[in-house]
Amino acid sequence: MIQATKLDGVAGPLSGIRVIELGQVIAGPFCAQMLGDLGAEVIKVEPPGKGDVLRQWGHADVTGDSLWWSVAGRNKRSITVDLRTPGGQHMRCRLHMADPVRGMAGGGDGECQLQGGGIIHARF
Repeated sequence: MIQATKLDGVAGPLSGIRVIELGQVIAGPFCAQMLGDLGAEVIKVEPPGKGDVLRQWGHADVTGDSLWWSVAGRNKRSITVDLRTPGGQHMRCRLHMADPVRGMAGGGDGECQLQGGGIIHARF
């Protein structure tokens, strides 16, 4: 996880909030980055293989990631889930049921929304 510096070690105003980020490219990752900057725990779900496309944009650094990813991926923990499979959909629902959670999802919550009333679904 790439971490931004916290001022005076003080927790941000969104400390204690968990964000599940399913977005890719610019808008979703940027919004989740800002939530992470404010103290939220951001879990970035990436597709198997190469991960988020921002990892490949531009020149790679010593870690193999691009400058774009160094910025957009800060304050995030990444996991790999194939959301195109039933197992991946089940994992997405399990992540959404974690409490407290706020989901930034590119797709509908469907069954997950029926199971957990605390989900906030945002599209950008």
